Amino acid sequence: MTVNDQKIFDLLRESRYFEHVSDEEIQEILILAQYREYQSGTVVLDQGSENHDLYFMIKGAVSVIVDGEFIYHLQRKGDIFGEISAITGEFASATIEAFGDLEAFTISSTHLQKIENEPSHNLHHLFYQWFARILADKLKRTTKRAKRYEEMNRKLVQEKEARHTELVQAKETQKSILPKSIPSIPGVRTAFKYVPIDEIGGDFYDIVELEDDQFGILTADVSGHGISAALISFMVSTVFRSAVYDQESPECLLNTVNDLLYEKLPSAKFVTMCYGIYDSAKRLLSYSIGGHLPSLVIRPKTNDIFFLRTAGTVIGQFPSSMVDCEKKTFQCLPGDKVFFYTDGLNEVSNAKKELLGDKKLIKFFEEHSNLPIDQLLEKTYDFALQYSEMQGFQDDMTLIGMEILEE
Repeated sequence: MTVNDQKIFDLLRESRYFEHVSDEEIQEILILAQYREYQSGTVVLDQGSENHDLYFMIKGAVSVIVDGEFIYHLQRKGDIFGEISAITGEFASATIEAFGDLEAFTISSTHLQKIENEPSHNLHHLFYQWFARILADKLKRTTKRAKRYEEMNRKLVQEKEARHTELVQAKETQKSILPKSIPSIPGVRTAFKYVPIDEIGGDFYDIVELEDDQFGILTADVSGHGISAALISFMVSTVFRSAVYDQESPECLLNTVNDLLYEKLPSAKFVTMCYGIYDSAKRLLSYSIGGHLPSLVIRPKTNDIFFLRTAGTVIGQFPSSMVDCEKKTFQCLPGDKVFFYTDGLNEVSNAKKELLGDKKLIKFFEEHSNLPIDQLLEKTYDFALQYSEMQGFQDDMTLIGMEILEE
């Protein structure tokens, strides 16, 4: 008997599957067996391929992989694999990869089929008992794994449902801080659109009626998105509304909000804000920006586009000594369209990772400047979505539009 034959004989002799099998019968199996060695990482059996062998492990372990996903290890001396495809002739249902160096022996499907087709064969009854016990063991182990996976899946579902409930509650809370209606501004048609990329977002906007025919318009963007950004947006809205009626100029409002938020935001979190005060009697817009994108004015009569920029840092990150927001004014004319927005618009990207950017946005506005403001906002949203090749936005997006009406 060769060294390898001795390994196979010893394995079968020690196996509980062969505890009632005689040495003579084991010797008959040796005649059918072929000893094999595999290096670690070798694919022994490939899912979807034809298989003509039953594998019986002597030493080592294998990984069972289905559709590219690791399922479990076979690592007990005497474990078998490949039996179903070898017996039925079907394609292999899993990939088997050597996990460490592997020693095994195989019995070909030709021998198995011969034994199966000859009830009088000496090994016929033995093989049926052997496979019955092995398959029963595998079923038992598979059932245990299935129960573990079922429990894990149940917990995941519970966690997902709990998170969904929290998101729904947070979404309802956020809806409560966003304006339910926009105050009517004399001589102005307004429109707005808010699109969070998650169920809740970090953008915040508001239009409030002040004294003396004046109206405050705010767009704000909390860094990041999702629940953490939404929580900060709740704080920003509270601070803004507590301060807006006491501040007569936009730069003072932003400086005050910064003072109230400084050292209260989590590390590395900040807010960008654009706040304007529109005097409807004078058609005069005063504005100030804290690290936010500039607003812009579209003037269809001359086909001009003006960017409304000011100096100013992000809000909530620095002490008042380092924050000095600037105020500027813009004289609006009948027909002008004033556009406030967050960076979710111009930073939308296509499949090539190319940003929409200001140039493409300006060209779009030039081509559609005569649209009424509500249609222009919808067209702008559709344009950005099409630019993303219908993949959606990478950040929350807020649009506010004001159209100065003719007398």
